[in-house]
Amino acid sequence: MQIVIGPVLVAAVLAFSPLAHAAGAKPSPAGNQVIEDTATVDVLTQAATEEAKRAKLERLLAPIQSAAELASYLESRAPDSPLDRLSPAALGRFIDSLTFNDNGLTGYRSDDLQAELTATQAYRILELFGAQRTTPLMRGLAIKTPFDEAVMAMNPNDSLMMDDHEG
Repeated sequence: MQIVIGPVLVAAVLAFSPLAHAAGAKPSPAGNQVIEDTATVDVLTQAATEEAKRAKLERLLAPIQSAAELASYLESRAPDSPLDRLSPAALGRFIDSLTFNDNGLTGYRSDDLQAELTATQAYRILELFGAQRTTPLMRGLAIKTPFDEAVMAMNPNDSLMMDDHEG
């Protein structure tokens, strides 16, 4: 599976969140969320704006935001780097799958993370790239501690998409 980080319709993602229910959105007969009034739209827009700000801050604070920074990190990383939780073969595939643009990480291969790591370990790796909010999208991660449970209980960022193909 390849996780792709990019813009998504805010209303589409937030409509399925508990915030939409609290804001007064009413489900349609088909089970889809329908935004009924401007107050709901305002609440959802404000929540999406705040979420986008948090996601941007996480990306800006990430130590790895480009292929050049990744190369530098790999050359000088400490022995207790979160990346060292992956087997050498899985690490190589993960590193090879990373894609960047001017805004930072745009995608990564998740199958090895799901096969080898707990949710907390995956979160720590993705935190290096400012992509930790994508962790709950990986349903195959091991859950062994309360920290793992908390990571998987997070709502994914409203600027995410999951593309259903191997990277």
